[in-house]
Amino acid sequence: MDSASGTLRMAVAAVQARQARVQRGLKQHFENARDWLREQPAPAFRHLLFWIIVAVAIPTTAWFLTAAWIAHDRYQTVRSMNYTGQLADFALAGNRLIHALQLERSLSAAHLVEGDPFFSVRLAEARQETSRHMRQVQHQMLNLPAAPLTRQLDNCMQEVRGVEERLQSLRHNINLGHLTVMEGVDGLSIVIEDIHACLSVVEQASNESAITQRLRTLRAFAAYKDFADLERSYGTALLAAGIPDPGVYRQFLHHAELQAPYARRILTEQDSGLEKALGYVHDSEVEQRLHDLRTVMTQAIDGRSDANRNALPVPEVWFAVASDRLEALHQAERMLMDKLSSTVAGIDASARQDLQRVLAAFGVTALAVPLLSLGIAAGVGRRIRLERRQNRNIRFLATRDFLTGLYNRRRFDEVARRVIAKARRYDRKAALLIIDLHRFTDINHIWGEAVGDAVLRETASRLKVVAGRHALIARTYGDEFSILLPDCNDHVEAEVQARQIMAVFSAPFDLEHRSINIQASGGGAVFPDDGSDQEEMMVAARLARDVAKESSSDSFHFFSAGMYERFEYQVVIEEGLKQALSNKEFEVYYQPRLRLPDQKLVAVEALVRWNHPALGQVNPEDFVPVAEANGSIVRIGRWVLEEACRRAVDWQRDGLPDLRVSVNLSAVQFHQSDIIADVTRALEKSGLPADRLELELTETAVMADIDQSAEILLKLRELGVMLSIDDFGTGYSSLSYLQRFPVQQLKLDKSFVHGLPQDADAVAIARTIINLSQGLNREVVAEGVENAEQAQFLSEAGCKEGQGYYFSKPLTARELSAFASEKSNLPAESGSGY
Repeated sequence: MDSASGTLRMAVAAVQARQARVQRGLKQHFENARDWLREQPAPAFRHLLFWIIVAVAIPTTAWFLTAAWIAHDRYQTVRSMNYTGQLADFALAGNRLIHALQLERSLSAAHLVEGDPFFSVRLAEARQETSRHMRQVQHQMLNLPAAPLTRQLDNCMQEVRGVEERLQSLRHNINLGHLTVMEGVDGLSIVIEDIHACLSVVEQASNESAITQRLRTLRAFAAYKDFADLERSYGTALLAAGIPDPGVYRQFLHHAELQAPYARRILTEQDSGLEKALGYVHDSEVEQRLHDLRTVMTQAIDGRSDANRNALPVPEVWFAVASDRLEALHQAERMLMDKLSSTVAGIDASARQDLQRVLAAFGVTALAVPLLSLGIAAGVGRRIRLERRQNRNIRFLATRDFLTGLYNRRRFDEVARRVIAKARRYDRKAALLIIDLHRFTDINHIWGEAVGDAVLRETASRLKVVAGRHALIARTYGDEFSILLPDCNDHVEAEVQARQIMAVFSAPFDLEHRSINIQASGGGAVFPDDGSDQEEMMVAARLARDVAKESSSDSFHFFSAGMYERFEYQVVIEEGLKQALSNKEFEVYYQPRLRLPDQKLVAVEALVRWNHPALGQVNPEDFVPVAEANGSIVRIGRWVLEEACRRAVDWQRDGLPDLRVSVNLSAVQFHQSDIIADVTRALEKSGLPADRLELELTETAVMADIDQSAEILLKLRELGVMLSIDDFGTGYSSLSYLQRFPVQQLKLDKSFVHGLPQDADAVAIARTIINLSQGLNREVVAEGVENAEQAQFLSEAGCKEGQGYYFSKPLTARELSAFASEKSNLPAESGSGY
């Protein structure tokens, strides 16, 4: 390190000396030029100054003046486009207000005729939407700059206020029924025309012909859309009245017939944007539907007979179809609005680009001469600094983790080998600690990788503070940190230092305005007791770390000999699972489930057991997690499902037609396999009715992916199978998922049954879950019933079914048949006492 720092100081000194020589050379050149100018005679000096002015100053000044004029012109264009953009936004807000008023006009017409709740509710919603858009228009108008339309904008503001007052008066009279349909529609039409008049002010402010043309196109299309809305208004009122009113019918026909010729007329006068917008509507399916309804209405009304009138569509249907067409017109109107916005934005962007180019050229010309000489000097210095920085980065990346600044894995292994070799040579001890952060991937997914990087940096900073300057710290993997303590006297000292290091995670990490609680697990090994070299120490420490992660979420374990045995046991389990299914080593046991009031056998739960040829019967808690980790649980679960269905059919043949069989589904099997096809195949292969099969899932399994779970559960219910949530109360216990998922049954976890009926907390929890299930129309099954008192309490609390060792342990298929025969011979009253 000393030699490196000395080399760095020499390099810095060399660069400084070089910079000093450059400065002295420049200073000498300036002094020589000054002396030469002083030595020149006055006429010669004036002649030289003249040509300098002619050659440099005059063209430069002319360029500056031209650039200033161009910049001023572009700046005025930008200001004009900014103002035009604000006016365009005002026009868009006004068009949205008109669309809302048109809907309110149609609903008001129907309300005046019939007062149907359907139209009344929709009218109230439409009025709220109109009021919201009215406020937006007023807000846009207040934010518009005054010039150059000060008087017009003042008049428009007063007009909008008057429109709002008239609108409130119209609504009041409509609510009281004081207006006829024609009066109500005409009143709202006048309001819409006043808004159109205010929007025409925008066309007067634009100096761009393209923008003016777009605004006129938009206004013409709005008028065409107004005809369509009047047709909707009069058509809805006509149908809602039952007996057609001649005046309303004439207005209906008038506005229906006006649309086609008006569309042809405006298409000849406007641009292609309107033609595309109208084509978008005329080619739509809703246009044909509206035409068919219009034909039916005219034929039925012109027929002048009750039979024909009975063929009239209901007003809600007409209103819905006409509204769909209006919505299509509104979508086309939005296309025109988008074109207006893009036209304004394009002109504004072009003007800004021109202004930026002029200003850039202006600045480059003004600074070219002094910056040229300074640029050469800066380039040389930058090249030197760049090479020096690159060399430092290369050395850093070769040995350090770029994110935390700690040693990387390669450098840590090299230094650790030297430290352990030194400890072996001097007969000393050393401790290796490995710390792994919990759920670090979730931090990246939830808060982003930037927060994840901050967590890693903060972890490295805390570890460096607490581990001491003699400790060797490295980030060996993504969220794994390794610490080598070279001066460690014994296991006791290593454990003390490990506790101090793990204590850094007790305080929350305050990062970017959020506080995150980080949990970690760690494992340690001591040289030479737990390993003779660096590789063996890493293996031992990682084994201890894995044991710590399994035991709890925030613990630290040192290596012990028993960990190797556990590791070997897991290896035997994993290897045995590869052939267990083909070797027919699995067996299904069945635990009876009884109806609590009369202790009648109603269902059995299928439980898989593994008869290992060397280990004997393996506990499911030992092999199921391994099977889930390597994916073999999918094949095992499929076999259990088929075997349970086959056995259930056998029991039906033996006289137990009402017996249901319940099969547990692993989270891996539920999400990663085609569970729908597996269940369908098992039912078809066995011939078991679907309603005799129950599928049990844990809360954790269904909450892993809520949308996917909901889709799968719905498909399973469509097959006819029953669905049950196992171990209810130990997971999320969310009412929202109970409402969303089509489950019929909740299984009360045995941890809540264990304390019954003596434990007051257990009693409260059990009653709450049972009452909740009854309120949601879900059945409750109690697990782990071990005595008569528990069975009696659950039955009296409203729990219908239960299972546990009080009734029976898990049985083989043959034993279950005998148990079922015994239960069927019991009198009905035998189960009433406990």
